[in-house]
Amino acid sequence: MSREQEQNTPSFSEIRQRLQSGEDFDLAHRLQEREYKMYYNHNRNVNGTIVSDRKKTREEQTAEDEHSASLRRMGLAQRCMTDEEYARQLQEEMDRMDAAEQMDKDAQLREDARLAWLLQQESSNSSSSGQSASQVPPDLISFDEQTIIWNVQCESDMYDDSSVVKTEETEEVKPCALNEVWMVCSSCEEECGKPPQPCPRICQPARCQCPAHKGFRRNSKGECVFCHDSVPKL
Repeated sequence: MSREQEQNTPSFSEIRQRLQSGEDFDLAHRLQEREYKMYYNHNRNVNGTIVSDRKKTREEQTAEDEHSASLRRMGLAQRCMTDEEYARQLQEEMDRMDAAEQMDKDAQLREDARLAWLLQQESSNSSSSGQSASQVPPDLISFDEQTIIWNVQCESDMYDDSSVVKTEETEEVKPCALNEVWMVCSSCEEECGKPPQPCPRICQPARCQCPAHKGFRRNSKGECVFCHDSVPKL
């Protein structure tokens, strides 16, 4: 073997160093592959967990929203039922109050009608006694000549009979041409036989003076509010 060949042949230490470098490279490559695989699996697990958690969170949120909506609907339904019950109770209370007030008004109207009728009877009796004393045969009441002594206090409500008040201060007045008499329906004449009486009110709607009809007024058509019987003008 020549000297040049001996110089070109690597030594044992060089060969061992090259083998050691190759083993180190292989080891580093395996470690890198293992690390890549570990990170890949970790990321895949994490991403899968995130996806499943997101889906589960969405489902739980949907269920919670439906439960909250159901509770709200139940609360609203119960509140509506409570409000309806309160409204019904209030309406019944108002109806009772209105009925009681109407009964009081009707009683006051009947009492006023009775007092007015008694006063009118007294006036008729006094006029008839004066005629009998002067030897004049008694006739029916003349609505054209008769004068009624009244002090009338009219309030805003034309249907309030309490506005008719008789006091010591009197004023001589004539009945209105449209309300010269108390209108008496045919059923009143058949039931009690009361004749028409002069109207004690001035420019006020005529009313039925029959106690059987309890002093109910006439409407704008001249009909009795109680029996709806139309009456011709007297």
